[in-house]
Amino acid sequence: RRILHMALPLGVSESLRAGLNTIESLIVPQRLSLHAGTVDAIAGYGIVCGMVFPVLMFPSAILFSLADLLVPELSRCRKGGPRPPYLAKRGLRVSLLFGLWAGGFLFSAAGPLGEILYHNEAVSFSLRLYAPLVPVLYMDAIVDAMCKGLGQQGANARYNLFTSLLDVLILWLLLPHYGLGGYYLSFAVTHLLNFALSLRRLVLVSGVQLSAGPAVRAAMAAAAAAWIAGMLPVWETPLGGAVFAG
Repeated sequence: RRILHMALPLGVSESLRAGLNTIESLIVPQRLSLHAGTVDAIAGYGIVCGMVFPVLMFPSAILFSLADLLVPELSRCRKGGPRPPYLAKRGLRVSLLFGLWAGGFLFSAAGPLGEILYHNEAVSFSLRLYAPLVPVLYMDAIVDAMCKGLGQQGANARYNLFTSLLDVLILWLLLPHYGLGGYYLSFAVTHLLNFALSLRRLVLVSGVQLSAGPAVRAAMAAAAAAWIAGMLPVWETPLGGAVFAG
């Protein structure tokens, strides 16, 4: 009974979410075809999904390994004590710092990465556009894992289902009018909302006390590093004529 209580809602929710993701994959090209710049918009969508997202999420393989370890550890000590708040705070800090590093690196190196991997300037532009969302995407994975470890699978499933439904609705309304701009807005809004809901649930069930100071200082440091990197000299390299920042 306990296993069914956890597994059945998750199974139903994941099945519904998979259906919504399939609907999204079907409606995006169809709704983009109604946009004025049809050919460019559909080509751009292919670039974002097939080229940009794999690069964007590649560094997260390290963080997802940490997420897999946090689930059983939090399950073991979920009955109380100082361990859950400590693990939640450390997990949030590590994912924030790693996400800021990865996002800053991808933003600063978007030009060379697009040239080396795909020889396509559009990839560089899209990678730089999506790179600021990397800290939220990476932290959301850790927060979801910690919530699951604390027995909040049902809440996670509800949040994922709600944001997936919202994503489909926003895409349906915005794609014909704004093209890939509407896709970016939908992606950013739904992922930020999902992260906010999951983080709120984690704070409630773990008892962790959050402070904005470390996050603000880390974000300012990442922004300063990206700004400095953009001012460094560049030079041509023999590797496919790529341009590397100093």
